[in-house]
Amino acid sequence: MLIRNFFIMSVLIYSVVGCGDSAAPKEGTKEEKKDTTATENTAPAPAAEVNTEKAVVSFKVNGVQAKTTKGGANDSESQLGMLTAMNNQLGLDLLGDDPGHPHRGWLHIVINDFKMEPGSYTVTGGNMVQFTRYETANAGGSKDYVASREPIDKGTDMTIQFTNVVKNEATEFGEEWLVSGTFSSKMLVKEYSMTKRSSNEGLEITEGKFENVPVKILGKRR
Repeated sequence: MLIRNFFIMSVLIYSVVGCGDSAAPKEGTKEEKKDTTATENTAPAPAAEVNTEKAVVSFKVNGVQAKTTKGGANDSESQLGMLTAMNNQLGLDLLGDDPGHPHRGWLHIVINDFKMEPGSYTVTGGNMVQFTRYETANAGGSKDYVASREPIDKGTDMTIQFTNVVKNEATEFGEEWLVSGTFSSKMLVKEYSMTKRSSNEGLEITEGKFENVPVKILGKRR
């Protein structure tokens, strides 16, 4: 029995040593390992969500600091301005609202005969501002507040100061300018009657600031 066990052990040791001396299996094993490692290393990493918007906007609504950054798929619009070249009318759209609201509000400022240079504007003439706030994540349940020179909106006001207006030479499509400045407004809930106001519910925007908001030019400027 002792001799048999010794013989079996000898055979096993020989088999292991013999296999270890063979060059081909070693190379094959090494090659296999290499391929596995390469596959693991080239597996794509999950894409990180990056906010690429360069424009910065901040303001308070009724004393509460507004959330102005994008809020996902249902709230992904960018801070943006559009200038109609034919009549130099600027529509500046700044987004944000009290974080208690599930969707950012929309502040739409209209300035007639906008000069492409630093300057100050109020609600004189046809200039006006409207703020829309939403009650659902999908921009439902909207309610509008306005400041204008219409008699129905008496007591409302808006001031916007453009401190920097520069052409964006790096834009890839069309003509674009970058505007920066400050703003504030005192508004009343929008009325659809032009003769008598039924509500004096108001809203105030203070400490407004915007930097590098792109303004796209629609048409060819004279």
